[in-house]
Amino acid sequence: MMNENFIIPKWPAPENVRAIQTTRNGGTSLEKFSTLNLSNNVGDIKQHVDDNYKKLLNFLPSDPFWLNQIHSNKSEEIPSTKNLNCDASYTYNKETVCAVRTADCLPIFLTNFEASFVGVIHAGWRGLLNGVIEKTIDKIRSPSEIIVWLGPCISQESFEVGNDVYDLFINKDSNIKKAFKLLKNRYYLDLALGARLKLNYINIKNISGTGVTEDFCTFREKEKFFSYRRDGKTGRMASLLWIDS
Repeated sequence: MMNENFIIPKWPAPENVRAIQTTRNGGTSLEKFSTLNLSNNVGDIKQHVDDNYKKLLNFLPSDPFWLNQIHSNKSEEIPSTKNLNCDASYTYNKETVCAVRTADCLPIFLTNFEASFVGVIHAGWRGLLNGVIEKTIDKIRSPSEIIVWLGPCISQESFEVGNDVYDLFINKDSNIKKAFKLLKNRYYLDLALGARLKLNYINIKNISGTGVTEDFCTFREKEKFFSYRRDGKTGRMASLLWIDS
């Protein structure tokens, strides 16, 4: 039986593709990390995080392959790689759990109708800018249509960015201008829309989740999600994806 605190993606993936999006609820961490913090690198008590991992493992077929996320455009196949300094992973193996951690950035789930692979991407603005989506999908080389679910991230209304960030995006791709809104001389970035624009550009149309079929905002929904932009010192959620045996 699945944990009531998890979000199960609403997307047309095959039944043997299993996906979990955790929230901030259902764990043992305290105060700013309450309660299901899944990162040992944010200042939480190690025993609390270890307890949270144990709770999570009850719902998984194996230990997740956690990445050393560096806000890059790098992706790696698991379990064949030894270098997990990247921001996306994918696998063709069953019961191998791809995972990323987030607290405002956009988690992206990938598969196809044959369930020949699964992949998960951590997309903050730097990764989005530098092509983490396109580069990951190019490495996977799916033989058929890719299905995408966009997980909880910070909404546009809460994500102010500097003029320099706007200029970086526009100089690379003027089409991405649609993902920005200018209010009172300040730019606001829609991460989910930016991801959809990039996916559409490489002819991926089957997209569900944030901004399409569901409405999430890690910043606004304080009782459900961790948010680095809102709280600074805070925990991390996990996005987990695998193929059942």
